[in-house]
Amino acid sequence: MTTPFDELPPAEADAIVARFVAARPQALADLRDRLVTDGQDPDALLDGSVDSLVPLWAWGKRHLRRRDDGLADTEAEPFAGQSVPEWYRHDTHRERLLSLDSVRLLDGVLTYVGEVVRRAVPGVAWRRGHHEVRAYAHRNRPVIGRGDEEVGAGPMVFGAARSHLLEPGSSPDGQLRGFVDRWVERLRAADAGSDERLHGESGPPPVAVLDDVVVSRGVEADEWVVEFGDDARALVGQAVVERLADTLPGNAGVTAATFEDREVLVVSGSVDPGELERFVVAELFRDADPA
Repeated sequence: MTTPFDELPPAEADAIVARFVAARPQALADLRDRLVTDGQDPDALLDGSVDSLVPLWAWGKRHLRRRDDGLADTEAEPFAGQSVPEWYRHDTHRERLLSLDSVRLLDGVLTYVGEVVRRAVPGVAWRRGHHEVRAYAHRNRPVIGRGDEEVGAGPMVFGAARSHLLEPGSSPDGQLRGFVDRWVERLRAADAGSDERLHGESGPPPVAVLDDVVVSRGVEADEWVVEFGDDARALVGQAVVERLADTLPGNAGVTAATFEDREVLVVSGSVDPGELERFVVAELFRDADPA
């Protein structure tokens, strides 16, 4: 079985991320070829602008498909024996929802998202995620970084895709542009205080923390997934995050809550996602000391 990113030795993770970076030109070329085959104008949809992410995501969503081979619960790794991006095997323990073709498509989309961010912010590059926080959500994964700031494009793009398949309309055409707008703001500010913000600045939590608590649809009909990014974890600590498994049931329509892979909280019940996100953020900072 493939070793998850957060369990890899740094040297091995460095090698995987180096191969990820080396494969980005081909991933982008494959995305361009798909657009041409589908009768789209790749020069218009891949012009490098933040605005281009809106029509690109509208197009991409039309080509997402559910997995239908019935093998997700029996295979040792996702799509065993088939060609998928190397990084994906280390990042995904089991793929119950996305088809193999959708995974390959999204590899190209997240590559282009990275290119848009790189054009918008000088000095940004793909690199191995690292942070002094012990339970860092992006540890060893390919991230887009500058200075002390890092963003994980992969989980956000794949999360938006899964949400769309589970509930069409839940991922608007402008969702990727919204992600990138926030990332660009954070990365541009990376050299002006990000270390303080991540490692103990006093005062209220920054707005970026709210972007790091992401609520999306789960696999089952009554299931929701809460993902915690590095800002939230760094500011409140892993113990406060894990406490949510005990405090959430009985609130925001949640009947059960369990952590999966230490980084993702899976909840079930008659949940309103907006209410769930507000409750989670409020609970995270209820008695946390940011100083």
